[in-house]
Amino acid sequence: MLSSRLKSMPPAAQLLLILGAVLLLGAAGIHTSSDLPRQYSWSRTLELFWQAIIDAYFMVMALIVLLAARLEAAPGGTTTTPWRLSHFLFAGTLTVGVACLLLSASTSYTVWDRACIIPVALLLLNSLRDRDLPAALLGLSSTVCILMLVSYVFTVFKSQLFVTGIILDEWLIAGERMIFGQPLYLTIARWAERNPLVVHLSDWVYYLFFHHMALVALFLFARGEQGEQWRYVATLSLCYLLGGLSYYLFPAFGPVYYDPGAFAYLKTGAVFTADIQSFLWQATNASMHGTLTEIDTFAFIACMPSLHMAHESIMFFYSRRAPLMLAFSGLFWCSSIVAVLVLGWHYLFDVLGGVVLAGIVIAAVRYRRPAVIVQD
Repeated sequence: MLSSRLKSMPPAAQLLLILGAVLLLGAAGIHTSSDLPRQYSWSRTLELFWQAIIDAYFMVMALIVLLAARLEAAPGGTTTTPWRLSHFLFAGTLTVGVACLLLSASTSYTVWDRACIIPVALLLLNSLRDRDLPAALLGLSSTVCILMLVSYVFTVFKSQLFVTGIILDEWLIAGERMIFGQPLYLTIARWAERNPLVVHLSDWVYYLFFHHMALVALFLFARGEQGEQWRYVATLSLCYLLGGLSYYLFPAFGPVYYDPGAFAYLKTGAVFTADIQSFLWQATNASMHGTLTEIDTFAFIACMPSLHMAHESIMFFYSRRAPLMLAFSGLFWCSSIVAVLVLGWHYLFDVLGGVVLAGIVIAAVRYRRPAVIVQD
C-alpha cells in the first residue's frame, strides 16, 4: 500500500520525501552523537516569518502583491462563484480574526500599513471564495511542519562545516584575482566605503529576505494555483537540503569573516547585518571549540554556494506569471546580488553557485516523466 502510494507521487515529491527522510535521520544522528547541545530553537523559523509579517510596510507590499495576483489571476483561480453562507462566515471570521491579530501584535505598522489592511483583508477574503478552507488550513500546517524540519536538518549540517578546520577562502580569492587582476571583494568594499547610502540600502534589502519569501507565497495563494504553491514550498525545501550538503564541497567563511578589516564600515552603515554577522561568528566559533550551549536555527557561517541568492532566484522564478510581481521580485533579485557583495557575505563565485543551485533544484522539482505512448 505504501509503495504504491509512493510510486503514484510526482518525481519531485518522491525526491523530497526520500531525501528529506534520509537527511533528517542523518541530522538527528549527528545531533545526538556529536558535542552539539541537545537544545534546539524549533520555533525560530516561525518567529522569523512572524516578525516579517508584522514589520513596517509589510501590508503595503502585501497589497501590491495581491493586486498583481488579482490583475493576472490564474485560469480558474479567481471565479464568480456565489458565496455559501457557512463558507462566507467561516472565511470572513478567519480573515477578520487574522487582521485583528496582526493589528494588535504589531508595534511597527505605519499609518500606511493600517490603511492597507482593510483592502488586503478584502482581497484575501475574495481569494477564499471557492477554496476548501479545511484543506487550505491543513496545507498551511503541513508547510509549517516541513519548513521546521528542513530548517533543523540544514542548521545541524551547517554546524559541522568547519569542525575539520578546512577553510578554502584562499581558493575563491585566487579565482577572483585570476579573473579581475585583484580580489573583487576588496574592490567592492572600497567602493562601498565611499558610498554609505549603498551600504544602508544593502542592509535593508538583506533584512527583507523573509518578507520576500512570505510575499511570494501570498502571491501564489491569491492566484489559486495549489500545485504551484506546493512546488514553491518543495523547491525552497529541496534548496535548503541540497544547499546544506553542497557547503561541504567548498567550505569557506566569506569575505567579511576572512578579511574583517575591509568591511569595518558595516558597524556604522549596516547595523542589522553587523549584528547578524556577529551572532553567526559567535555560534560558529563556539561550535568549532565545543562550547555551544544552544543550537539556534539558521546559525553558523557558510558562504559557498550562496543560499541567499539561490532562494532569491527561486522566488524570482515563481513570480514569473504576473508582470507586476515579476518586476517586484526582479528588483529584489538584482538588489540582493549587490547586497550580498557589499555586505561581505559572499564572493562572486558564491553568487554564481547559488544561481546554478537554484536552477538545478527548480528543474528537479518541475521534472515530469515523459508520457508513455502505447502502440497497438
